[in-house]
Amino acid sequence: MPLLTIPAAEAIATRKANPVSEWPERGDGNRVEPFCAPTFDAPFRIRPGDSVFTIGSCFARNVEQEMARANIRLPTREVMARPEFVNLEAASLNNYGTPSIWNELAWSFGEEAFDPDAHLVEVMPNRWVDLHLNPAIRPETREVVLRRREAIFETYRASATCKMIVLTLGYVEVWKDTWTGSYLNAVPRPSLIRRDPKRYELAVLDAAEATDYLMRALDILRRHGRPDMRVVLTVSPVPLSQTHRDEDVITANAYSKSVLRVAAETAVVRHDFVTYFPSYESVTHSDRQLAWQDDLHHVNQGIVRFNVQRMMDAFLDGPEGDGDGNDAQAPDETEALGRVRELEAHDHPRSGEMLAELAARFAHAPEIVAAHARWLCGRGRYEEALRVASVPSDGQANASLTRARSMALVNLARPAEAAELLGALVQTLDLPTRPLLEQWISAALASDEEKAITTALHHFITRFPVYSARARMKVGLWYLGQGKIHRARTLLKDAVNANPDFAGAHLALGELELSRGYDAAARRALTVATPGTPSEIRRAEALRARLRDPYEIT
Repeated sequence: MPLLTIPAAEAIATRKANPVSEWPERGDGNRVEPFCAPTFDAPFRIRPGDSVFTIGSCFARNVEQEMARANIRLPTREVMARPEFVNLEAASLNNYGTPSIWNELAWSFGEEAFDPDAHLVEVMPNRWVDLHLNPAIRPETREVVLRRREAIFETYRASATCKMIVLTLGYVEVWKDTWTGSYLNAVPRPSLIRRDPKRYELAVLDAAEATDYLMRALDILRRHGRPDMRVVLTVSPVPLSQTHRDEDVITANAYSKSVLRVAAETAVVRHDFVTYFPSYESVTHSDRQLAWQDDLHHVNQGIVRFNVQRMMDAFLDGPEGDGDGNDAQAPDETEALGRVRELEAHDHPRSGEMLAELAARFAHAPEIVAAHARWLCGRGRYEEALRVASVPSDGQANASLTRARSMALVNLARPAEAAELLGALVQTLDLPTRPLLEQWISAALASDEEKAITTALHHFITRFPVYSARARMKVGLWYLGQGKIHRARTLLKDAVNANPDFAGAHLALGELELSRGYDAAARRALTVATPGTPSEIRRAEALRARLRDPYEIT
């Protein structure tokens, strides 16, 4: 059955009248290179002071950041200030599949019952997790998890007061809880799968089911929302990081995004209150060197800003928007940043010269100047890098410069200065980033100064307790190298408690216990470890061999 039918004469007339009906050829202003800028409809407007609700994956968080600057009320940002979400990142609210988006809306508006006894699971004594939230969130008491769940319901109910809903679709390779019949939002914890292997199963949605859940979610928003409520649908350009199917993740991702585009297009055709914003097409059709970070998985911040600004220009009335989504062009600085990323990814005979030129032209752009300094560090030109990066750095925007300067200092055998510099920067920031704190810990470890190490670790644990396992382990191994066995063992046990699924911490603890002659403790650590990387597998095999024959040399 066709999605829609158009009489022949009308279809021909539409094509002729449409200035973007033909695929562009290479040349200036071709809408594809270097940044792809597909045109789109913006059939409504919002104003500063209006409320916007964001649902979905990473792009929803990007939209929040930009709209917050335009004095837009964002319930999904407000909830993160509540005590139930202290030390959690906004990404903890990410929602990836159409079934889990429907789940949250149906539960929040009382159209489906949320059973805490079924959806909350105890993973260790008096420590619980919500199966429908990010599995990286640290287990808490049942009371805390329940309060957090109610806060989420309250937040989703706030969508009923919002004029604009931005709904971003992530993927269709989802997981199902066979006990409750509910689809989950992410992969269950490995420890839960080991405990109840028959409870969870992978489900790859087809277009019909993915579309059905999306349409049901939109129906809920329509029933409970404002009469003038409008939905902007997007598909996240971020690909699957991994697939659990027996095929190339590239192929699995192509299927996933294709299904979601079908779902989105169906919703737009069938609902006049839904419009589509082509962020997926913009990123995936742009120059890959400009669009993607070096991991080829995360999107460069420059093109994210480019797309969010296009959305803001189109939908926001007033000084922040002009109401036209078709004329936006990548700003000069964004293009320069994209060129910098290309030069960093692929060395060119004139890379240094071109980076120096860009850094001089955009001396006000810390990321561009820092990229030049990083390039110099990569060539062993640390003194030059230090000079380039040594400009005043007094805020989050200039953190990249401070990090580049610290990189040069560490390589100049001045790690204590690097640690001091990073520590001073952290003190000026309300919300230091995780990479910044990780670099501070590394510089402090290189300095061998215990006070600096413990201070950096304390800041990391306070800011990112959910992600602290690796940091605790690194510091624990440093103490082990210093011969402070008791302190090392304490930190390794803390790492295991912070993330019971972190195999590296279990293995490090097992190796330490075995070195102390505590074979039983080493076996326990090995039993619960689930090695995933080649290095972890080799370490587990070596540890297992030593436990079989303590005199065997491995």
